[in-house]
Formats: sequence, structure tokens, C-alpha cells
Amino acid sequence: MSKPVIVVGIDFGTTYSGFSWARSTGTKEIQLVTTWPTTDFDYSSTHDKTRTWISYDKGNREPSSYGYEARGNPFKWFKVLLQHGHYSADIEYVQDANAKLKDLNKTIDNVISDYLKWIWQTGISDIRRVLGKSFESIYDLKVVLTVPAAWEPFARDRTKRAAWAAGLPKNLKLVSEPEAGALYSLLHREREKSLKVGDIFVVCDAGGGTVDLITYEVEALRPLKLKECAVGKGDLCGSLFLDIGFEQMIKRKIGAEKYVSLRERDKKDMISQFEYRVKRQFDGNINKKMSVTLRGLGSDVEDSDEDDDDLVHFRGWVFLDLCFREKLSPKLFKTQRSLDPILKRFSKKFARKQTG
Repeated sequence: MSKPVIVVGIDFGTTYSGFSWARSTGTKEIQLVTTWPTTDFDYSSTHDKTRTWISYDKGNREPSSYGYEARGNPFKWFKVLLQHGHYSADIEYVQDANAKLKDLNKTIDNVISDYLKWIWQTGISDIRRVLGKSFESIYDLKVVLTVPAAWEPFARDRTKRAAWAAGLPKNLKLVSEPEAGALYSLLHREREKSLKVGDIFVVCDAGGGTVDLITYEVEALRPLKLKECAVGKGDLCGSLFLDIGFEQMIKRKIGAEKYVSLRERDKKDMISQFEYRVKRQFDGNINKKMSVTLRGLGSDVEDSDEDDDDLVHFRGWVFLDLCFREKLSPKLFKTQRSLDPILKRFSKKFARKQTG
């Protein structure tokens, strides 16, 4: 008699990563790992994901901290280095990642293995916490790991090998990020009986670092089967570029020299406020006023709050207005150029269906 199965899903993202699991028996409810270690300066209300950050102490090739707790100047954006040349090397984060890799004297495969090992061990510990230490003798494990839609076979193969080196099982299956999102969304539509064979749709996976687009057609409903109608496209134009644009605007406002002199924890705190209090809550109303606080400026800047010389408040309308006039982060609008060719192919395919 075969064992019941636990299916594990690992969303390995450019900026954030997550771990979820579900049993093939019982309620089949999807469990999200929310026990990621964090810091006092994180404004997220939940911790369904952790940052894709890893730190190495100087002179030590072994990782010292991960995720929200990654210390000092952590290694970020290392995932995009796995497919060399696919993403523009003129982006600061990509340049930073390449420089750190040289300093470490490690391969990108090693770094990804180090990070995935931590993700895997944290996730497995969460399953043990819920099901008990002996769960592996009761259940078989099946693991699914997400990859960008536009990755070539060699990058997918490197991802799989790095995951194996991290301790993930050999039956590991890779799935494109938009495909995972499409299957999840369409299963709900199929239950509502609103999905038909022949339906065509575009999936946009808009992440923190990358945006992937792909077009699918429904081939069968039970089980749900999809096929690609156009080759997937992806680029570095995710929501993190809004954070970068916001920080650049603040540098211009208070002066680059002054900004560099501020404590890293205060700058990180300000960016976290922008990310969680402003960006994620923005509803399209550019007249809505919100604020972020940057400590350490004293009375050096004209905008300083009269009630507290150590606090400076930048009102929300300043950067929200910039955001929707394409000034905050021009790279974000590369998304439109990625979307246009897919929409054209989608329109042609849809027209053939209508006349067929």
C-alpha cells in the first residue's frame, strides 16, 4: 500500500521566497510557513515569505545569516546570475551581485545551494512542528520549485542541481512561476464551472524583481491541462524598482553626501515604511497623503518637523505623484514593452478561434 503524500511548493523568488505544503489526505489545506526569523524594522503584517538575502562573514565561505536577519551588506539578487546574460548587467543590483560573487570566490550555484538549504531546513522544521518528528516515515514527499518562465533549459538544469546539492529530493519538479499561478487561479475557476476548453488567457507574474508574462490555452479540464500559446517573456521591472526610485528621490532631496552618512538601520526602516505602508496600500488616489519617517537628519533639511528635530517627514503625495508620472522608476515601464508582443499574439489566436 502506497504512502500518503505531502506536496511541498517552494517559491524561490528574486527578492522574496516562500515555502508551502499540503497533504494528499484529510482537508488538503495548504499550509504556509510563517515562522521566518525577522527584525524589529519589518512592517509586514504577515511573514508568508522571507527575503531572498544571504550574508557571509568576511573571510568565511560559509553563510552566517539569511532572510530578514541577513547582516551587514547582504548578498541580494543572486538568483538572476544563474542565467548569465539574460538580465541587463547595467542594473545596480546585478552589478552588486556580480561583485559580491567575485569577493566570495564561490560559484553562483554554491550560493543558491546555501540559500535553498536554509529554506528547505526551515520548511521541513515547520512540517515536523505540525506533524511530528516521524512524519517522513508516514508520508512520501513530492517537491515543486518555481523558476522564471523565460529561463533556458541550462538555467533550469543548474537550478535543479543546486537544489539537489541543498538536500532537496531527486524527484524535484520545476514549474514556471506564471504556470504555478495560472494553475492555482484556474482550479478555482474550474470549480465555479466558468472555465471552458479552448479558453485563452495571459498570466502576468509581477514580482519584486522580475515580471514574467505568458499566454496559455486550456486543453482539458479534468485534470486541468494547459499549453503555451506564445513564448514566455520576462524582464527586471518588478516592484522593487519603485523602492529604488523612491530612495533615489530621497537622496536628491537631502543630498547624496548626507544620505550616505545616515545609519543603515534608519534607511532600511524608511524603505520598509515605503514598501509596506505606502506602496502596498496605494489605491490609485494620488491625492491621498501618507508619510514615512527618516531619522538622523537633525535640522539639516528644510522639511524637518518643528516638533522633533531628529525626525523628518516626507509627505506621501510627493512620491505617489512622481510614481504615476513615470518619474520614480522608468525601468518599471519596460513591462509594457514586454507585454505588447504577447498581447498581439493573443489577439491573433483569439481572432482565429472566433472565426474558426
